[in-house]
Amino acid sequence: MILAVAYCAISYTRSAYRTTDLRPHRMNRLLVVIALLVIPSASRAQSVPLIAVDFTAGDGGPATLQTTHTYYGLGRPNLLRAAATLRVGTSGSIRPVITAEYSASCPLACGDKAVCVIAPIGGCSQHLADLEGAAVAAGIAGRVGGLLLVQATGGVAEYWDRARYLDFTAVFSPVSHFAVVADIRHIAGHDARGDNVWYFPRSFGVRVY
Repeated sequence: MILAVAYCAISYTRSAYRTTDLRPHRMNRLLVVIALLVIPSASRAQSVPLIAVDFTAGDGGPATLQTTHTYYGLGRPNLLRAAATLRVGTSGSIRPVITAEYSASCPLACGDKAVCVIAPIGGCSQHLADLEGAAVAAGIAGRVGGLLLVQATGGVAEYWDRARYLDFTAVFSPVSHFAVVADIRHIAGHDARGDNVWYFPRSFGVRVY
């Protein structure tokens, strides 16, 4: 369906570039085709689940390499999280949601809270801190057809310090009450010396609802 809509839009754009004939009936035909494709999918879309629980794991992804005082080149923290998402209000294919989660400390040698070692610039070199702690976020979730749900939230976390983040999640549910989750987020905060640091972790996991 999405590919068909994109094809129609591209075809119309190409035709518009080829000619100055932009008469209303050409736009009306495009709108009718898009409506015929989108309306059936919208009618089949299921509701956003009332409660969903995620278990995901992933690497720290791209992150801060250097600040005024510190080199961060010795490792990247992982993100191991359990999250519960609550739908706000009545059922519907597009609904506001609230998410609460907890990220466990990495069991491997990924983050580090030890005193840093002296670097050539006279500062120090160490691992980025573990993404360990609780977080809460609010946003919106929407169904795309019967198998896919997308969710975008923004929130605050208590990791090594107070941090802010934006999170984007795609949920593919081939069977009832079970789904595969892909998650990316941007986390911004300050390290122990007050310098700005950021993370861009990517995670995968499962959802039950």
